[in-house]
Amino acid sequence: MSSFAPKSALQNRLARQTPETESPRAAAAEAIGEGQPDVLSDLHAAALAKPGTPLRLEGMFNLRDLGGYATSDGGATRTGRIFRADALAHLTNADLAALDALGLRLVCDLRSDQEVAQYPDRLPPGVRHAHNPMRLNVNVMGDERSPDFDWSGFRLEQMFFQMLERSGETFRRVFAHLAEAESYPYVFHCAAGKDRTGVTAALLLRTAGVPDATIVADFALSDGYIAPKLTEFQARGVDIARAGPLFRAPAAAMQAMLAHLDDRYGSTAGYLRTIGVAGAEAAAFRAQFVARPYA
Repeated sequence: MSSFAPKSALQNRLARQTPETESPRAAAAEAIGEGQPDVLSDLHAAALAKPGTPLRLEGMFNLRDLGGYATSDGGATRTGRIFRADALAHLTNADLAALDALGLRLVCDLRSDQEVAQYPDRLPPGVRHAHNPMRLNVNVMGDERSPDFDWSGFRLEQMFFQMLERSGETFRRVFAHLAEAESYPYVFHCAAGKDRTGVTAALLLRTAGVPDATIVADFALSDGYIAPKLTEFQARGVDIARAGPLFRAPAAAMQAMLAHLDDRYGSTAGYLRTIGVAGAEAAAFRAQFVARPYA
C-alpha cells in the first residue's frame, strides 16, 4: 500500500500534545481551522489523530473523515466537513447520538433502490437524506449473485470504469451538493463504504489536490476495515466463498481507475466537464473543503 502524504498541521499538533497539557478534543478543535466546528467529540478527535481512521461505532465500521490530507500546493483538506462511510442502517441509539455530535446536515446515499428499501438509513433528527444511486453495469454488478457467474474473469477496476461511464449524473449531483455551504458537514456512503464510495472519494480528493498516492492508500484502507465484518455479511446471506473478490480493496484497482480517468478524459477536471460539473461548482467545493496552505 502506498504511504500517506506528509502530516497536516492537525496531525502534528495532536502528536505534540501530552495528557497534562491538552486533550485530543481541544487539540483537534484548535487545529482544524476557520469554518470548522468549535468543539469535537472525543470519538471524532481520536479518529482525526491519523487520517483514514474510522470513528468507532457499533453499527458502522467504515465511517471516516476525509479531512487532514495534505494537498499538492501545501494546504490540507478540512476536517469535519466531508465523511465517507458504509451504510447507516445498523446504527444503535448510542451511534445516533455520536453522529448527532458531528452536526451532519446532508447524507448522500449511493445505494440502489433495493438496498435502500431493505436497509434504510437511520439518521439523527434534522439530517437530510438524498438518495443518489450509482448506475452500474448489470453484467458487472448484477450477475455476481448468479450461480454461473465467472468470478475468474472479475476485475474490480472494470467495475470502477463502468461507474465513471454510467454514473456521471450521480457524481455531478455530489459536486452540486458540495458547492453549497448548507450541505456541510456531509456524508456520502454505499453499503460497505468501499467501491461506490471509494470512486466518489477519489474524484473529490483529486479535485481537492490530494496526491494519487494518498488517494490510493485511503481506498486500500477499506480492505482491513471490511475483513472483520465478513462473518456478519455471511450471516446475512452473502456467499463470501464465491464473491470474495468483491470484498477486497486492492491498491492496484484504484491505481488503474485513476490512470483510466487520465487516459480517457485527460484529467479529473476533464471528466468533471464531461459530466456537467461547472467550473464554478468545483471551485466552490474546493473553497469549502481545502484549507489555505499552512505557513
